Amino acid sequence: MTSTRRSGAPRQRRSETRGLGCPRTFRAADGFAMWRQSGQYALMAINRLGAIGIDCADPRMLAAFYEKLTGWRVESSSDDFAALRGGPMWLTFHRKADYRRPTWESPLVPKQMHLDFAVDDLDEAQSEALQAGAVMVDPQPRPKDWRVLLDPEGHPFCLCAAIPS
Repeated sequence: MTSTRRSGAPRQRRSETRGLGCPRTFRAADGFAMWRQSGQYALMAINRLGAIGIDCADPRMLAAFYEKLTGWRVESSSDDFAALRGGPMWLTFHRKADYRRPTWESPLVPKQMHLDFAVDDLDEAQSEALQAGAVMVDPQPRPKDWRVLLDPEGHPFCLCAAIPS
């Protein structure tokens, strides 16, 4: 359905909203991503994740670990902050004076998040992660599909065989 502007030119009218107020249809505009919702597209102003920030006790050390693990480059490093660049986003590490290491599979200090890395060969990736300083957890929930490891500050991360690109 169209309506008429004061200038007399017809304009596209937004369709009704549903759910959380997301319109079902929009026309594309520069600078916005398209988001698929029930067969229709809606404009999204926030459309790209630029970085994942990880709290830790030692940003330099943790950035060096992930540099070994991924081959990404440490671009910035200080006592309080380090940034690793590579892939589609940045990994940033932030020193927290009261940082408490997560306890795997215990609610005492639960994990807040974890990273999933897509790999072609689980055994090879596991070997490289262990050489870089990671630690395997026991038990492994589904070792044929993914492996759970801990970085040097206790953050869990997974090596996953089946992540769609």
